[in-house]
Amino acid sequence: MQTVIVGWAQTLVDQGRYTTLASWRDYLPEEYTERHPWLLFRRGIALMTVDPHESSPFCARAYRLFKDNEDIIGQVLSWSSTLFQDPPILRVWYMRGLNRYCWCP
Repeated sequence: MQTVIVGWAQTLVDQGRYTTLASWRDYLPEEYTERHPWLLFRRGIALMTVDPHESSPFCARAYRLFKDNEDIIGQVLSWSSTLFQDPPILRVWYMRGLNRYCWCP
């Protein structure tokens, strides 16, 4: 099921079917989802239009797992998605991203 969710997630987002994508996560055990950063990230993206405040923790947890797995693409995507979600944490995430991804001299 994870492969189906991750594989179809972008198509569903492109089609505006966020609720469908969000509901797919309910078919997986929470302890399973919490160990897979792409599932957490997609859940956060799915919730972004429905409840931006609720989506932020999913993207933050995904970021930590991506970082542990040294997945740079996942880190950048999850980091950038949090910038538009929860204004109080914006500065923290922005600075975290600058420190980690800015290769400016």
